[in-house]
Parts: sequence; structure tokens; C-alpha cells
Amino acid sequence: MQNFGKNAVTQMPRIYLFALVIWNCCFFNLLLGSDLQIHQFPDELHQRTEMLNNHFVASVPPMETPDSKFPLLIFLHGAGGRGDDIERVERIARPVYKGMIALTREPAIFVAPQANLGTQQIQASWLPDDLDLFLSYLKKTLPVDEDRIYLTGNSMGGYGTWAWAAKSPSSFAAIAPVVGGLGKGGPKDISPEINDWAKQLVTTPAWVFHGANDKVVPVGRSQEMIRLIRENGGELARLTVFPDEGHGVGRIVYTSQEFFDWMFAKKSNTVSKIKMQQSR
Repeated sequence: MQNFGKNAVTQMPRIYLFALVIWNCCFFNLLLGSDLQIHQFPDELHQRTEMLNNHFVASVPPMETPDSKFPLLIFLHGAGGRGDDIERVERIARPVYKGMIALTREPAIFVAPQANLGTQQIQASWLPDDLDLFLSYLKKTLPVDEDRIYLTGNSMGGYGTWAWAAKSPSSFAAIAPVVGGLGKGGPKDISPEINDWAKQLVTTPAWVFHGANDKVVPVGRSQEMIRLIRENGGELARLTVFPDEGHGVGRIVYTSQEFFDWMFAKKSNTVSKIKMQQSR
């Protein structure tokens, strides 16, 4: 065996590993890109969901190292985004994505799934079990910082934000329901579980937004959830009501520096949150 000297044995693997790291970074950057792109949910996982389209929209920053981790912002669309036209979700989600890109002070992952149209018997809505499966897939396949997962949604997506966060509160560092309803049956529906939701959300930072003149989803829906959370001991939920606005306050929220600064400053302590929830 040829002797390359004392340092040769260590130097050759280092050079090889360095080249491998560079190749991996370049490869994943090409795969992931940075603008909004359409991705497909694997068929074997999609078949286990009831109300999700098998496509979703996502943007992932370029990876500087194989160990790079990024905050994740998930956006749930309203009723107008339901169906199988994923490009419609791309159009609906783009203003939120543009706000995130312009107003956050660090790179972040952005993801927007799509609810399908449902069936003649079952009206389409966001189902927390579907979304848990979806998030599990994201965490396995994307470089997600699991202590910095943020959830927001508009109208029906606001309902989905409440329902999903209440089922899986330890998953999220912060949530922001915007003009959100409280029932999967539509604006007039109120879930009988909202008090249970409030109990689960007492340790979750929440900034809730509504327009006082909302004719689609009454502002009382957001006011009621804040009241219940506070009655159950929660001190991390806040409500902003825009006095001269209706159902379109998302255009204000998702262009707000204050909103993105608040959200991206939050971090989960997943272990302590789980223990606190189990003790309730």
C-alpha cells in the first residue's frame, strides 16, 4: 500500500466530503428553487386524505449547507380556492408569499395546500387529520425548522387555522386566523367544539384579524374565540378589528411589517407545550 504521508489519509476524505457537500447543495438548490412552484403530494399519502388536492404550492429557499433549516409559513385559502385548479391557489396565495418575501428578515419556506370540492354529501373544508398528514410529509421532505412553523388562513382558511391548531397545538409556533369562520359548514356554521378549541389554544400565540363590517363572516366569530381562550386562561391571543373594513382585510394583514415581525419572532418549545397541554 502506497504511503501518502501523515496528512494524506485525512486530507483525501476531507476533499471528498467537501466536494460531496457542494454537489448536494447545488443539486437541492436546483430542485427546490425559490419562487412559487407546484408540487405533487405522493399518491400513497393522498389516498389517505379526504379533502386535499394532490397538488400544492411551495417555495423553498436555496440551501447553503445540507443542514440548513428554515421557518415554514403555511397558508390556507378560502372557499374560492377549492377544487383541482392548483394555479388558482397559486394566484390566491401569491400576495401572501410576496408579503413574506418582502417583509421577513430571513429566508423562509412558504406552502399553500388546496382543499378539493368535496362530494354531494360532504361540503369541502379543511380537515385537521388531512393537514396533519400533509405537515408530516413536509417535515420529512423539506428543510423545516420544526420550532418555527407558522399557520395562517383567510375566511374558510381562517376556520381551518382554528380547527387545525386546536387539534395539533404543539405543531405551531404562532397562528393568525384572518376573517375566520368557526364551522366547517360555512359562515353560518359554528362548531360545537369551539370551547374545546379554546382550551387547547391557551399556550399558542395567536393574532386574529377581522373587519367590523364583514358581511360574509361576522366579526363576532373572532371575538367569541378570543373571549373563550381568555376565559380558559390564555394570555397569548390578541384581536385586531379594522373598523372600516369588511371581508377583505387580508390585503392589510399580509402587507404589514408588524404582522410578519410578530409571527417570525415566535418559536415553539415543543416538549413544554405538549406537557402543558397534557396537564390540562
